[in-house]
Amino acid sequence: MIWLFALAMAYPYLPGAETEAFKGLSVLVGLMISLGASGIVGQGRRWLHDPLFADHDGRRVRALW
Repeated sequence: MIWLFALAMAYPYLPGAETEAFKGLSVLVGLMISLGASGIVGQGRRWLHDPLFADHDGRRVRALW
């Protein structure tokens, strides 16, 4: 969390931060982080609500917790 705050504070001082390419890249990275986080949360929620899940062969197996 501290690293993210530090990166956000240092962003305006990075060389080329005002260019269109840098702004587009930052939007792409933000979308990737946002979508990745929502996928992780969804998988965690599914794992908590469904103690049986399918393994690689499609068989239902019980979680090891």
